[in-house]
Amino acid sequence: SYYLTNLNNIFEDNMALEGDKYGVWVYLRNATESPFFLMKICPVGIALSSFKNNSVFSHEIGLFISPGYWPREKPCEPFRDLMNMNQPFIKNKPLNATFNGFRGYRNRDSGVFAQKVGAVKFDNFELIENKRAGFEIRTIETIDGWFSLRNSKFKGSLIDKAGDRIGLITAKSDGNYYENISFVSFDNTLNSIAIQTCSGCEKDTDTDIPGGKIIQISA
Repeated sequence: SYYLTNLNNIFEDNMALEGDKYGVWVYLRNATESPFFLMKICPVGIALSSFKNNSVFSHEIGLFISPGYWPREKPCEPFRDLMNMNQPFIKNKPLNATFNGFRGYRNRDSGVFAQKVGAVKFDNFELIENKRAGFEIRTIETIDGWFSLRNSKFKGSLIDKAGDRIGLITAKSDGNYYENISFVSFDNTLNSIAIQTCSGCEKDTDTDIPGGKIIQISA
């Protein structure tokens, strides 16, 4: 329904009802050349202006962020300094971007799926009776404390056993931080799980992120 290619815009109070694929697809290129100005634009690194109070009902995925979003002070310069593993972001510091207020209701796969993000915060989300998962984050590309999901509610369904299997699926990387989130109507059986860790690990052969990951959950 909505296709966002540059987040230096105001996207507020929108609703998407009954669609085939994505209610809101955030698709940000690494770099584009503007036909109107002699300048390089790098949407994947540009700061978010405003994303607030949007709703998606009955799509495949409500909010889909793919291939990724990692805003930073210098949008067109490398995000990570591979020669400085102790302080990889010192030359190009991450910028906070907050998606504030989103309601994903009865989507056929997930309420939210984020493929890869940097210093992105999700605040005040309501994920209600989504068929496979409420919120799934695959990879976090930043230091601990920059990514977060806060002040959010998950509601499954104990009536429809074919859906609402998982509330939250955490990332397969470090940096997971969740605060003040609640779960209703999940009975933690095979058909109804509040939290599952390591997004994509059940089918992923990638071994560049080995070992257990730190997940912080605060009431």
